[in-house]
Amino acid sequence: MADKDIQKQIDDINTKLDEILVCATQQRLRSESLDDLVSDLSIVGKDAFSSTVAELDNQGIELNVDDIKHLIFKLIRNVDKFTDVVTTFESAHDLLKDLGPVAREVIIDVIKKLHELEQSLGLPGCALDGLAISVLPFMQPGAILRQFLSALGSGNLLPEREVELVFSTSGLVTEVLVAPGDEVQAGDVLARLDTADLERALTQAEISLRQAEIALEAALQPPNEATLQAAQDAVDQAAAALRLEQISHEGTMNGTLVTESLPDAQENLEARQADYEYWLGRYEEGSAAYWYVDQAQLSLDDAEEELAQVQQQVDQTVQAADNSLAAAVDHYNQAQASLDELLAGADSLDTESLELKLEVAELDLAVAQENLESATLVAPFDGVITAVEVEVGQTVGSGAAVASVADMDQPVMQFWVEEADLGSAVVGNPVSIVFEALPDLTFSGEIVRVEPTLVVVDGTTAVHIWATVDTSVHIVALFSGMNAEVEIIAGEARSVLLVPVQALRELTPDQHAVFVVDENGELELRPVEIGLKDYVNAEVILGLEQGEVVSTGEAETASSVEVPSAEMPGPGFLFGGGGR
Repeated sequence: MADKDIQKQIDDINTKLDEILVCATQQRLRSESLDDLVSDLSIVGKDAFSSTVAELDNQGIELNVDDIKHLIFKLIRNVDKFTDVVTTFESAHDLLKDLGPVAREVIIDVIKKLHELEQSLGLPGCALDGLAISVLPFMQPGAILRQFLSALGSGNLLPEREVELVFSTSGLVTEVLVAPGDEVQAGDVLARLDTADLERALTQAEISLRQAEIALEAALQPPNEATLQAAQDAVDQAAAALRLEQISHEGTMNGTLVTESLPDAQENLEARQADYEYWLGRYEEGSAAYWYVDQAQLSLDDAEEELAQVQQQVDQTVQAADNSLAAAVDHYNQAQASLDELLAGADSLDTESLELKLEVAELDLAVAQENLESATLVAPFDGVITAVEVEVGQTVGSGAAVASVADMDQPVMQFWVEEADLGSAVVGNPVSIVFEALPDLTFSGEIVRVEPTLVVVDGTTAVHIWATVDTSVHIVALFSGMNAEVEIIAGEARSVLLVPVQALRELTPDQHAVFVVDENGELELRPVEIGLKDYVNAEVILGLEQGEVVSTGEAETASSVEVPSAEMPGPGFLFGGGGR
């Protein structure tokens, strides 16, 4: 009896397998029909393209490839789903509509019977999940669901750091040791100036510093006994000289020239003046001849001249005596001041002045050393020489550009996206980079900075973004300024439950549901919470379990499937924008 039951079950399985083969044949026919349709559309497209190109050539119209590509991306962004593109072709839609009911019923029946067989026999390898996955054309195990927000942009590669090197002093270039493209290490010499004048300036600065040090040391050093004795002797000598000058001055002032000759000359002048006035009065009375007046005048003139000579001699003698006395006083005062300074020690203000002079001398020396060192230009870090602006024999000024060095070990990408894509410009979002010069290589990266101010690029308001570039995957030479297209990956889900987007039914803008196929083939409308989605699949957060079958409402029925973590993006990875 058990053998008959087993045989019956085997017969049922054979029957269902025949049905599966029929379904597979129908699927193949449908695929062939789609291939034929695509081929026909390709022929029509080629003919239309050839005609268009010929007409454009006749009209002398040139098209910019970048503009065409931009328009294509714009078109794709505004297409809600890939299925919307397919359903715009009426023949394809009709074909799927005709084949849909048959394929759906067969597959549902097969799933139900195999599930019953699995429950009764416990056969491994007949899991419902495996069959469900086989009808998801784009969701193989290991795929990653990515969501793209309108974030296609373009930009160029820049070094992590780049500096323009200059001489801080002027001079004649004597050596240029690098050329553009040379790789250098930190500390490598790039160029040199003539240093003859700079070396002389350094020597002079060293001498000035030593003189300032000696002056300060002398001021701070206490006097010895010999120094004090010498100072005291100087004071004593000055005092003796002063006393001699005082005696000499007193002798001059008490001498006959001052005390006798000068008074005698003054008295003689007064007598001659009286004689003149006497004879002048007699002459005017008429009692004396004019000859007496004339003789009195001559005597008066002689007396005035004699007094003037004596007065001059007195003045000169007194002035000389005064000068000698004043000099003696000054000499004594200076000697006494020197002695007082030695006894009192260094004055605080004098010491501070000498210290300031020493600091100035030290600064002058440091400047001279820096000028000499700066005459040799060295690389500040490991990098590549990007420009050389001078040549041997050229005179350069302070601050003039000499060479530029860039660090390309960790380059950065600066790029711009349209203002409408601002929502995708978030620090931390990954990016995909394709350089125009390397179209077959894709580099990954991550946004590290978003400029807070919008800019205008080619007449369009744009967002300025900076991103890293992972150069470890492709060992190729990258050059500063390389142009690239950049795609921002605004969302990514790994190891999540997925369903085809065709299975989603929008209840409200924020609510979705799916039709779940139960064991009896009946459809149940079930609300689900949706996470990320691309053009093909959607992440189900709540509402479905792995292996449940959902209806796409078209030519096939699909099961929900959990996608483990691995690198294999679906078709949505090929296009940017349009993700939600």
